[in-house]
Amino acid sequence: MTSEQLTIDPGSFRKSSDLSNIYYSLIRKCQKGIDHLFPKLPKLYESKDLIESIDVVDSTLNFHPKRVYYPGSNTDISPSKTGSLATAEIIYLDDNKRVVKALKKAQLHAVLGKAEAYNPGSIDLLLLLNFYADEPLTHVVSGGIVICNEWWKAASKLKKNNGYILVGLLRRESDTKPVYLDEDNPEDYFKEVGTREEWNRISPYSLELAKQALEKYASEFGITESDFVIAYRQLYAKCKELKGIDGQLPDNTILYQIPFKKDALLLVYRKK
Repeated sequence: MTSEQLTIDPGSFRKSSDLSNIYYSLIRKCQKGIDHLFPKLPKLYESKDLIESIDVVDSTLNFHPKRVYYPGSNTDISPSKTGSLATAEIIYLDDNKRVVKALKKAQLHAVLGKAEAYNPGSIDLLLLLNFYADEPLTHVVSGGIVICNEWWKAASKLKKNNGYILVGLLRRESDTKPVYLDEDNPEDYFKEVGTREEWNRISPYSLELAKQALEKYASEFGITESDFVIAYRQLYAKCKELKGIDGQLPDNTILYQIPFKKDALLLVYRKK
């Protein structure tokens, strides 16, 4: 595992926050410090969401990669469990010796090292999940695909990279519905809702909490804005300025971020 990767299940892909990044980084440092106390190799695991997502990209985009690179993979072997990558060469990279040993024991192509220094050669499919580094992007061939999430702002950084195009969002409407590639206005993933009504359609629970927070603190912070979303954005900014981290009220209650117009398990980019 690299320094910018967190030990969370790839099935739990989500946007990051300052507070959660600090929390999980500390956990990871503690884990590295006690690895020698646990001689048993870590258990390999797989993510249903990731397996389905890779297969959907293959079938929807008629994309059949021959070489796949997964830096900061930790013990996730989902790519090797897909049908679409059955004949592909899959390279796992991690800087944890025990993780790499476990991957090799499972007869997988695993490399011990850091993504910033390793050259995997030309890559058709790159997975940047709960991790980000610039170096792996330089090895993606023209027309190649990057599947990523936003945990270390990988999706946002790729959005600003002129060498890549956002193709779509990998989404699942419910646990019982299949993953699909949404190619209709995928940029809405990065756009906050603009109205209270839109917020209510997407996340009525967080809207109610936002309403309670405004009722309690708007006067204290001098917020007089009549537009609900704008007023809440002002409250969020003031609390961040006060606390120094995202989303925390004076009483230490966590504030929800304004939801975005679309959510996603993962995002798909294509290299120009």
